[in-house]
Parts: sequence; C-alpha cells; structure tokens
Amino acid sequence: MFKFPNFDAGQIVANKTFFQADSVDMQWNRNGTGVLLLVQAEVDKTGSSYYGKQQLHYITTKGETMMISLNKEGPIYHVSWSPKGDLFVVVHGFMPAKTSLFNFKGDLVHDFGSGPKNLALFNPQSTILMVGGFGNLRGKIDMYEVSNYSLISSFDAPDTTDIKWNPDGQHILTSTCAPRLRMGNGYKVWHYSGSLMHEKSLASPDELWEADWQSAPPYPNFRISKQAVQGIQSSQPQVSKQVYRPPGAKGALSTVKLHDDEATSAKTINKQHNNKEQL
Repeated sequence: MFKFPNFDAGQIVANKTFFQADSVDMQWNRNGTGVLLLVQAEVDKTGSSYYGKQQLHYITTKGETMMISLNKEGPIYHVSWSPKGDLFVVVHGFMPAKTSLFNFKGDLVHDFGSGPKNLALFNPQSTILMVGGFGNLRGKIDMYEVSNYSLISSFDAPDTTDIKWNPDGQHILTSTCAPRLRMGNGYKVWHYSGSLMHEKSLASPDELWEADWQSAPPYPNFRISKQAVQGIQSSQPQVSKQVYRPPGAKGALSTVKLHDDEATSAKTINKQHNNKEQL
C-alpha cells in the first residue's frame, strides 16, 4: 500500500504477502482508512473444502495488517462495509452459515447466529442490516437494528435473484430476473418491517432482466419501529411449510423435525446428554 503519489520502495505504508492466492477482491471503506482483502485459492490443497480456500485480511492506512478470525470453517459468501465505514459484516461457514459483525479495528462485535444465509447488506443510513439467503436458498430475510443488534422482522422472498436498498433506507426491492430464472419473473417492494408494499408479476413469455431504484442521495436517519406498516397481500401462491407425509401416513404425527440453525440442534443434543447423565 502506498500513499499517492509516493511510490518509491521506501515509502510503503503497509504490505501483506499471500502464499496461496489465485484472486483477491478488495473493498475499501467509505473513509478510505482501511481495505478488506478477500483472498481465494481455487484449490484447497488440504482437501477439506470443495470451494477452495478463502481468507479475509484487513489493512489500514496506519500500517496495520491482520487476518480476520472467523469462528466457523467453510466458504466466505459475502463481505460488505457499512456506508459509514465503521463496521463490516461477513457471512461465512458451511451451511447453516454464520453472520458476524466487526468494527473498523477488525474486532468481532456481534454474532447474529447461524441460518440459511449468504448475503448481508446495510441500508444507506447504516442503521439496518438485511441478512438473507438467496440463489439455491429459500429467500428468508431477517432485518436487524444495527445499534442494538435486535431483530426487527423476518419474512420470505422466495425465488429472489437480486435485492437492493432504496435510498430512503426503509424499503428494499427484490426481483426475479432472467436468465437466472425464466419463470415467475417480476419484482416486489418491501418495507423493513416485513410488509409487502407493491408487486409486479410478468406472464410468460415476458422476461425481466433487471430492476433498480432511481439513484438519489441517502435520506436522513429515521426512527426505527418494529411495528409492521400496512401493506398488501401477495397475489402469488404461498409455498406450504408443512412436512410432506405419504398418503399412508396422513393423520399421524410427523417424527421428522427440520432445523435451520445450529442453536436448535445444540440444545437438543445437550438435553439428551443431560438425560443420560441423570440415568
């Protein structure tokens, strides 16, 4: 790292050497005081990961360098800075993935737990964090208040191929676009409280290739409320969340329970372990 326009060998501000790296994705914070380096090797020579080997490093203009410690093995799905540049979020680890929040010093400040997630985006005001799972995941979205890490709302936006924050920081646009998906193209506007505000569906053979907000400067901060605003009912059929039962098992209680996070599974294991000790 150099300070422009001083590029002599003795004027290096900071440096970092990587011994296993095929590509590097660099993300500067808004203040220009630090840069995140997502380093990836296409092949993991240890054979422990199909996705190759990834590491996240952090370099500051003060000359500080560090590797960000992630407490779960697996791929790094997404890294993004808050617009203010004082926080960054990482979605990482084998599914169910973890979502971790770090400060500008590289210290872990909060762990949002595990779930079927692969994307995390701050609103333009840096006050709300959207964490969701898209692509081959079912499209569940969680909204968190950044100041106290509390959950604001949870809702489903299935078949979402793209998601964008409105400059007002209160609405998101989810879209289902071609060529990622050829059927069910359209877009929806959601309030951060989980209410659906507007939707537009395209009938086949029409296809939607992109949807975006009109650009505008970020709006001022607003008071965050967990009270859902009045919205509309989606015209699209809702996917059933009931566990499938074959015709011969109808009327009987299901013995199968699905888990979306590790916390539930861990509680069950601990409970079974405690019962064995009592016996």
